[in-house]
Amino acid sequence: YAQMMLVKGSLLSGQYEKGIERLKRIYQVDPKNIEAILLMAELYERTGDKKSAISWYEKSLSFAPNKEIKSAITQRIEELKK
Repeated sequence: YAQMMLVKGSLLSGQYEKGIERLKRIYQVDPKNIEAILLMAELYERTGDKKSAISWYEKSLSFAPNKEIKSAITQRIEELKK
């Protein structure tokens, strides 16, 4: 929980690399944590690393709880591929 709060702080302060490192730790402990996976994708997107962002968004698809969320994630992936 504390790491996730620090990630959100990193997001707000623009310290994306720190957020990514913290999310990697969270992912190692809980690889099914969709919130962490989606935040990782967002942070990579904010750093301009579209390839990594797409990869993380694709990982999140198997954990998305419903069709609407899967559809939104798929749409975001397609936008990043342009």
